[in-house]
Amino acid sequence: MKSHLETIVQSLSTEGHTNDENGNILLQYIKTTDVDLAYSNQLTNDPLLSDFIQQIFCILTTIQFDCNLDSSFIDLADSISIFLTNLLSISPYLRDQIVININFDELIHIVFSKIADEGDIRKIEPTKAVIYLKLVALLSSSINTNLTCVNSIATLFKVIIPLLGSPQLGAWACAIIALLARASKSVESYLKSQPSILQVKKELTRLLSSQDIMVVNSALAAHTAIFPVGNESATSIHAAINFITQNGKFVLMKQLARDTILSLKDKAPLAPRELLVLLTSILNSNGADAYFVIDCIRQLNIYHTQFANGIKTTDYLVSLVDYISKCEYDFVSISACHLLQILVEIDPTLFQEIPCNKIFAKIFNRFATLPEKTSVEKLESIFIILILLVQNNSLSEDDVDLLQTEENYLFTCFVRHIELNNAYLSLLIFRFIDECVTYFPNWKSRSNRIAIETQLLPLINNILQTSRNKYAIEFAYYAISDLFSQSSHFYESMIKITTTSNISAYEDKYKSISKLNSEITQNTFKISALSEENTRLKNELEKVKAENSKLKLDSINSSDELAFTKKNNDIAQEKLSDLTKKFQSLQDENKRLQKENEDLSEVVNNNGLATKRILHDNKDLYQQIQLYQTTERSKQKRIEELTEELKARSEEFTKVTINIQKKDAELSIAQNRASSAESKYLILEQKLKEQKDTNKKLCRAAEKIREDMMNAEKRANSLSDDISKIEAQNKKLLDSQKNLMDKNEKYKKQIVEYRELAKKAEQEKNKWETIAKFAQKVKECKREAAEEVFAPMNQCNCKKE
Repeated sequence: MKSHLETIVQSLSTEGHTNDENGNILLQYIKTTDVDLAYSNQLTNDPLLSDFIQQIFCILTTIQFDCNLDSSFIDLADSISIFLTNLLSISPYLRDQIVININFDELIHIVFSKIADEGDIRKIEPTKAVIYLKLVALLSSSINTNLTCVNSIATLFKVIIPLLGSPQLGAWACAIIALLARASKSVESYLKSQPSILQVKKELTRLLSSQDIMVVNSALAAHTAIFPVGNESATSIHAAINFITQNGKFVLMKQLARDTILSLKDKAPLAPRELLVLLTSILNSNGADAYFVIDCIRQLNIYHTQFANGIKTTDYLVSLVDYISKCEYDFVSISACHLLQILVEIDPTLFQEIPCNKIFAKIFNRFATLPEKTSVEKLESIFIILILLVQNNSLSEDDVDLLQTEENYLFTCFVRHIELNNAYLSLLIFRFIDECVTYFPNWKSRSNRIAIETQLLPLINNILQTSRNKYAIEFAYYAISDLFSQSSHFYESMIKITTTSNISAYEDKYKSISKLNSEITQNTFKISALSEENTRLKNELEKVKAENSKLKLDSINSSDELAFTKKNNDIAQEKLSDLTKKFQSLQDENKRLQKENEDLSEVVNNNGLATKRILHDNKDLYQQIQLYQTTERSKQKRIEELTEELKARSEEFTKVTINIQKKDAELSIAQNRASSAESKYLILEQKLKEQKDTNKKLCRAAEKIREDMMNAEKRANSLSDDISKIEAQNKKLLDSQKNLMDKNEKYKKQIVEYRELAKKAEQEKNKWETIAKFAQKVKECKREAAEEVFAPMNQCNCKKE
């Protein structure tokens, strides 16, 4: 089957592309694609849909979701969200397939984590936030949705609960609460355990009186999902019936109403008028809305008898059949046909009241004029209706003539869909042909010949082994019974096909187990290698920690030494400053004294005697001056020594500072190495844990496959025994048949001999009868002559006596 997504998937899978490049490729694809019903139908059975959704999810994980940007700015996150929302709105089947291929917990974290960190959530931009709320609400509506991570649940409801009072976002917030509370027990338990649950209940109760029907419907669905309704069950279910008749812009309107009805169906009875309203809503709805109304009726199993009676006594059935045959949405046609099959099973006479002559030709002509590329689901729904019509009604002459005219097209379609491996559709066409054999006896031999010449029996066997559709399995067993009653050839073919299929399944399981064993072995080796790497990293980490401790100790010692040196340096600086000041004052005093000395020397030169007398008078002063000069010189020398010592200590301090900086750098490098080693260790530990979990899963899967393999082997042995018994019986039958043929040949020869003897006896009989007649005639005609002739003989006889 050719994929419509092959080009985009290959483009997104190209190696070497960055996340931005893939994002641009996806954005270009989204902008050039019309998301409509035709596109949705293409994706529903596309083999690359899973790959496409997974690639979109990978791109989503690399971009930012922000509700506070300008609403006119449409970025990649918005484009992807709108694209997925449009897809999810069209088809419930696509919702299930998309949810299967994403990690819903991670998506919640990606979408709402940044919003949850904002200050006031109620101030977020509604026109931006509604895009993300729609996406999450539609994903929550799938039956495959399951939110289990507590952090994701907490992040989601940290955003959702404050938005309940928002006029633009309240309906979507209530819808998310209602859908997730029903889909996930973890969500329901989380909500009921929150301190704010009473406030939530109060807010939901307030919203029930809103003027907006979307808000009321969502609030009612959320209220019934979390809290007991009590005496208001009847009122709530009547309101939900009213909501299910509404056709509006709120895509989840009828699904939420369906959930409310189903949750209260055992607490409040539905009146006949309300059942009729549900039936009428099917004809007044389209797409997903019609699907959820049909699904609601299908799950109201306690009312199926009343539904059947209501359909039977009105012209509704004709309208419904016409609606199914014309409906553009394949999933709606299939679900409606399934509902009809359920109702027919309850009331087998349901289709006997329908005017077949008015609708059979219309439905069959619709089939005959459908284009060749019509979907398989559409054809299946048409043939289900045709089978129900033919089973319960007699065809008119015009209908028979129509079938006669389209006979070749019907059988060509039958063969084509067998070749396309459309198993259920092929089986439906076979059943329809078999139902028409009453009018066309030659169709039986023609359909049997097709069954012999094509792969119909393997398709039937595949349905029996894989289908979950009760009616498909019923049709398959009917076909087998019908074919086996015609010829033993089908019985032998079916045995051969089943045996081949079982052997193939056994071989596939054996290959799977071998592959799993190989993967387990490889994973064991990987685990061993990871363990060795883990041990090596642990040892390296211990070394790094020891070095780190040593460096920290050295750093502490260096810091202490540095602090002590700084303290001494500060003291020395203070002393140096004081000494410098004293030295400066002494130099000034010295200059002053030198000047005075020069003045005195000049006076001495001019007046030697006077000077001598003065010197003699001032001898003590001169001695004091000399002593002072000697003292000043010693102080100057001490200052020079202190200066040299200070310089030496400064150089030493500089060296220590450089050493400390080096040690700090080494310490930083060691800390980075330790941090890197710790992160590597944590990553490896996480990988080891994941690998162990994977290994456990693989072991469990291997055990399960071993059990399945053993069961398959037992079944194969049982089938082999059955085949041996059948072959032995066939051999006995062949021997008996041969003996019978030999006896038959012998009896044939005896019969030929008896016939020859009988023929001879007949000839003798005729001969003697002729002689007797002749003798009688002679006796009558010539009695005397005869007496003369026979007289001597009579006499001779008398003498002898």
